[in-house]
Amino acid sequence: MAKLVVAVVGAGVAGSLTAAALLRQSDSEVTVRLIDAAESTGRGDAFGTVDARHLTNVPVARMSADPDDPDDFLRWLRRRKDPMAAVTDYVPRQWFGEYVEHHLSTAAGASAGTLYRINDDVFSIVSVRGRYRVRCRNGLSLMADAVVLAVGAPRPDHAWLPSALTGSPRFCPDPWNPELLHRATADADRVLFIGAGLTMADLAISLDRPGRVMMAISRTGLLPAAHADRSPPGILPPPVLPPGPLTRGDAERVVSRQVREALSQYGDWRPGIDSLRPLSDELWQRLSLADQRTFAHKESRPWEVRRHRLAPESARRLRDILAAGRLRVRVGTVSTVRRAGGRSIQLVLSDGFRPTAHAVIDCTGPALPERVRDAGNPVIADLVGSGLARINDQGLGLDTDPDGAVRSAEGRPQPRLRVVGAYRRGPIWETTAVPQIRAQALHTATEVLRLIAPSREAALRGVW
Repeated sequence: MAKLVVAVVGAGVAGSLTAAALLRQSDSEVTVRLIDAAESTGRGDAFGTVDARHLTNVPVARMSADPDDPDDFLRWLRRRKDPMAAVTDYVPRQWFGEYVEHHLSTAAGASAGTLYRINDDVFSIVSVRGRYRVRCRNGLSLMADAVVLAVGAPRPDHAWLPSALTGSPRFCPDPWNPELLHRATADADRVLFIGAGLTMADLAISLDRPGRVMMAISRTGLLPAAHADRSPPGILPPPVLPPGPLTRGDAERVVSRQVREALSQYGDWRPGIDSLRPLSDELWQRLSLADQRTFAHKESRPWEVRRHRLAPESARRLRDILAAGRLRVRVGTVSTVRRAGGRSIQLVLSDGFRPTAHAVIDCTGPALPERVRDAGNPVIADLVGSGLARINDQGLGLDTDPDGAVRSAEGRPQPRLRVVGAYRRGPIWETTAVPQIRAQALHTATEVLRLIAPSREAALRGVW
């Protein structure tokens, strides 16, 4: 009898946690095929770093892969890495990647289901009689009863940058590609970062050295905020939201009240921001579509720098580099390239300033899925092009129903084609941090298995 098959596209944290949840809940009739060209499993860009100075920006207490066992990551750390690890620690991100891989391996070893790890890129998914044909770059084609898309965020979009810059070997388009980063920076004494967020902070810490000068430019000039060295003595309760639809002004007033209350009680604004976590998606969903788009595309940066904060040690390192004058931050965008040749590139910024750099690194983060055909993942572009999927109205990800089922071009939910992680942003806002991904992975696995379990006879009649 043919086994039922679930294809999970993407083997980073989202895909690996989804595969683990499927295996933990499955019976012997289910095969999980985890497909990603990356050599590693459970890491993705964020946790694939090998620099031990790149730390998690969430403490150990909130990083367990198992929502029913909040101390799982802590026990793993104490056994494998640091016997003195504590729930308040921020640990090297590469450790968390190893932990996720171990979690998946353990789930596979204890499961009656079967895991196949396929090192390949998926470029096409086609609906065939209620199932899906998944085609990979190297020629593999397989049928699946359900598909989970866990492909991470879209790659950075460089269409807005001058071609003279993007065509230079001194330009690094992907800071998480070690070869491209080394090629651009090996002999660079002057490094310019486009973007001033968490990625820039990581790169500045890695690339800092005596005699090297770095500059970060961004539209706001805002650097990520830092977590406090110590947790506040209490927890600020979430606010009571006003009834009915909300405007951006209403949402800003809610945030401001919580921050003021946190400052009053604890002398620290952070508990005010953290108290909004349980309500952030409700706040988002009660905004009008126009307000959602304005916030996401133009106003989200001040919120993001306070919501996604640096580990205290990372923040100290960054402050030291700034204080030493080896990193400067400037408000601006790239207008054009005045010269790109030899060892240096001279840029012209929007305010007329003309910095010269030996290496330019794009740290702007993911592209907007609105540009999916130019900058997105190929399989997402294929799904949108074929009509199996569509970009959501917010322009931030794929259009899905509340459970993450992908809506077709006609708006029809497809319960066996689902999304976990970054491409769900739009109907929801919080979808990229480990606690949200963990919850999505578990719910998705539960729903997919519920849907396909009664379908054995249909699977036998499928097209192979």
